[in-house]
Amino acid sequence: MAPEENSSSPESRDADFNELLGETREGANSELDETLEAILLSVERVIRYDTASIMLRRGNALEIRAARGFADPASVIGFRFKLSAYPIQAGILESNSPTVLADANSDERWQGDNTAPGSADIRAWIGIPLRGKKGPIGILTLDSHKYGVFDKTDLELAQAFADEASVAIQNARLLGETRRRMLELSAVGKIGAAASSRLDVDGLCEVVGENLATIFGTGVVYISLYDSATGLISTPFFRAEGRDIPVEPYPVGGGLTSLVLDRKEALLIQRHTDRLLRDYGAIQRFERPPKSWLGVPILARGEAIGVLSVQDLYRENAFTTDDVRLLETLSSTVSVSIQNAFLYEEAKTFAAETSTLLEIGREISSTLVIDDVLALIVDKARKVMCKDTAAVYLVDEADASILRAAAAAGVSAHEIMPERIRIGDGIIGSTAAAGRPEIINNTFVDPRSVHIAGTEEDEDGEKLMTAPLVSPAGVIGVMAIWRSADEPAFSRADNAFLEGLARQASVAIQNAQSYSLAKTARAEAEEANKTKSHFLANMSHELRTPLNSIINFAYLLVRGTEGSLSEGQRDLVARIEDSGTHLLGLINDILDLAKIESGRMELYVEDTDLKPLIEGVISTAIGLIGDKPISLDLELAPKLPVVAADRTRIRQVLLNLISNAAKFTNKGRILVRARTDEFETTISVEDSGIGIEPEDIEKSFAEFVQIDSGPDRLAGGTGLGLPISKHFVEMHGGKIWATSEPGKGSIFSFTLPNRRISAGRTPGALPEIPLPQDSAATHADPHDILVIDEDPSSADIISDSLSDDYRVIMVQDSRQAVDAVKRKRPAAIVLDVMMPRYDGRDILKELKNDPETKDIPVIICSVVNERRLAYSLHADECLLKPIDRDNLLRIVERLIPKGGTILAVDDDENALEIVRRVLDICPWKVRSATDGFSGLEQMSEDRPDAVILDLMMPGMSGFEVLERMRTDPRLADIPVVVLTAKDLSPAEREILGHDANAWINKGGSIGEELERALAKILPHRA
Repeated sequence: MAPEENSSSPESRDADFNELLGETREGANSELDETLEAILLSVERVIRYDTASIMLRRGNALEIRAARGFADPASVIGFRFKLSAYPIQAGILESNSPTVLADANSDERWQGDNTAPGSADIRAWIGIPLRGKKGPIGILTLDSHKYGVFDKTDLELAQAFADEASVAIQNARLLGETRRRMLELSAVGKIGAAASSRLDVDGLCEVVGENLATIFGTGVVYISLYDSATGLISTPFFRAEGRDIPVEPYPVGGGLTSLVLDRKEALLIQRHTDRLLRDYGAIQRFERPPKSWLGVPILARGEAIGVLSVQDLYRENAFTTDDVRLLETLSSTVSVSIQNAFLYEEAKTFAAETSTLLEIGREISSTLVIDDVLALIVDKARKVMCKDTAAVYLVDEADASILRAAAAAGVSAHEIMPERIRIGDGIIGSTAAAGRPEIINNTFVDPRSVHIAGTEEDEDGEKLMTAPLVSPAGVIGVMAIWRSADEPAFSRADNAFLEGLARQASVAIQNAQSYSLAKTARAEAEEANKTKSHFLANMSHELRTPLNSIINFAYLLVRGTEGSLSEGQRDLVARIEDSGTHLLGLINDILDLAKIESGRMELYVEDTDLKPLIEGVISTAIGLIGDKPISLDLELAPKLPVVAADRTRIRQVLLNLISNAAKFTNKGRILVRARTDEFETTISVEDSGIGIEPEDIEKSFAEFVQIDSGPDRLAGGTGLGLPISKHFVEMHGGKIWATSEPGKGSIFSFTLPNRRISAGRTPGALPEIPLPQDSAATHADPHDILVIDEDPSSADIISDSLSDDYRVIMVQDSRQAVDAVKRKRPAAIVLDVMMPRYDGRDILKELKNDPETKDIPVIICSVVNERRLAYSLHADECLLKPIDRDNLLRIVERLIPKGGTILAVDDDENALEIVRRVLDICPWKVRSATDGFSGLEQMSEDRPDAVILDLMMPGMSGFEVLERMRTDPRLADIPVVVLTAKDLSPAEREILGHDANAWINKGGSIGEELERALAKILPHRA
């Protein structure tokens, strides 16, 4: 449009012009487009024109940046004049001088190759160069629809405005560049600050992506990262027009991102994008394709690890070289941060995986049952590594060329379990053959892949990772992890974790297998011991039963039950009895030694008064001296203590020592001495015999060694008395030794600890041994756990599992257990059952019977199934073999008066005959039964006053007879005298202690013992 005629004077016009130039200079610090618009508006006030524009040079073209007077100014903005096609504009820039056209259409240089909008109406035209420091930077054009309207004055005025416009443009550009530089620095700073504050990759990419969207103001921003281990590109940030778009990982090779990664340089597409994007194989993630696309690589140590990309959905040529440079600068900043984030995540992942491996290691080491170990391994592997399936294959025990599925968890666990794979076949078989792990991130395309019967059809993208299970002997199996198509690909980190887990699993499996073998071996050994014990018990019965007949029939003959004997007959029969007794002693020694060696010898410990025990032995031992001129003397301390001991075994030890002294002493003296101090009692046997050479003293305690073993040996025997005595003393916690001088005699001594059975203790358990003096009693600590286990390996496993959260107190001598519990007062106790020094069942019984300790929780740790014998009746008395006749007499006289009816139950006719003959001269009526069934039947029909019962009978044992009697109200109170040749265990002794009134050993002369026992029983029951 044209301004109105200006009628003001030249002076007034100059004043207006100067004012307008001042306004132009003041606006020179505004944004460039605003400045250019203001210049055109100022020109309009002093020069008549219809349309005007300001064009700025961009390379080999001019671009309209401001326009006025056009019907649609927006359609003009951005139009480009190629200098090669527009001679007038090119000439102005080349000459750096203005051009005035009176009639543009008549100038052949006017039209270019493309008509600019609104140019058809232009007649008069002025073009004035905008001069910069290094040459023209653009052109100011004024247009009129009339011919020849612009004069020299208009040209001068326009030139003045053009000069001001040039300065304004350069200032605006400088300001823009300054602002852009500030923006770039701000952007770099923001991203740098954000990057330094985030060490997680996803969070870092989120912050960087949001800043890129703000800086570039474009429709699309994304960040892609490349994992060379998997060959996959992930896109942690993709924002299009304000929306976050999820992008699944995809293989490298397709799309513009792969192109940038491959070239390792920026890619800029700003025109003809439809064709170029198609040619480059671009992947369209958004419904609208971009008009401008810019992507730069993220480089680390010369390798491309990702791409930053910005896209404009509406404008071509949206990005400048400055934009490219800025994005590259930001990429360098991001690269360091991403590497740091990767390193941090790797370290965090490594720490988490290490912690997980340790946790899994503890869990799978907490059990030694192979099936439980395998189940834990696959369960943990699946929870940590996949949603699909995990499995363990082991080399088949029967066929080492086959892998069998030993455990599986997950989607296809049921179908996997029947699998059998030949080593070398398929991916899993190949892993076993090569002994190397594998990652297959698409089993669908692997020719070795084998379909698992019963599962769904194989799917493109299914993944499998394997690791061998290796022992020192070689590959023992394979761990396999499957991921479905929608799960992420396996990485090197996954593979490293699986290898670590496989190592843990290998050790756990080997431990479990070793434990299983050891358990089997132990069970076999226990079964062998049980068989041996059963054999010993049977041999005891079978050997002692005929000896019982020999000894007791000889006894009856000497007594005259079959008439008077001549002196010669009496002597021969007495010799038969003595030989039988001697043979019984030899058999007892051999059986005792066999039980000691097999670990089946057990003590029956009770409070024992030493004074009467020693006096009783002396009374018996007088017969060992015979007619030798030897005095048997006794020296006892004034107050001998009551100690916890198996009185039968201590009596046996003392008799052995006196017997040996009598054998090797022909005249003089045998002195038995007992003395005591605060801690122990010492018993010694001193003789004036032949003595022992110093080098032979140690040999005397060896099994089957006889010091006088030559043809002229002075005494017989097996050489077992001293070794057996040594075992018995040491089982009590004492020691035994000897001193001797050849020709002057010997002194054999042994000690017993001065301990009594504590409150709540039951006979049969070894006494506890006090802890060291510094183990003072403490108050209960809720974090203290006391472990009682004599197996160091087992104790260490328990300690390792508990030590993270509790303080573990170890007791590896079971004899210290009870005292340790009382001193330490732990929050809980872990107790082994099968211990050689002190059986765990006895420890448990003692703890639960003691008010101080009964409420402490006890965790039993055993490899056998514990079951208590269900007997609860009380015993009046119990005697243990070998029987001390004087002691038996005292007990029988206390318990059993004479008179009544007696039922003898025994499958041995000789034993029944001995009982009948022994009791024929006594005032008792004797009935007999040859088995347990008939014995119980007779008791029910005609109740006897007493029962004499054998234990070892076919069909129904004496134990079963006793049990039925004590549970039958009609028979429960009938006194029972057990007459047996069987070696009894502590448990069997306890049963007899509940159910029998007396116990007599068939191995010796039973006549007088049986008479005294019955004499006490029957009147008492009358």
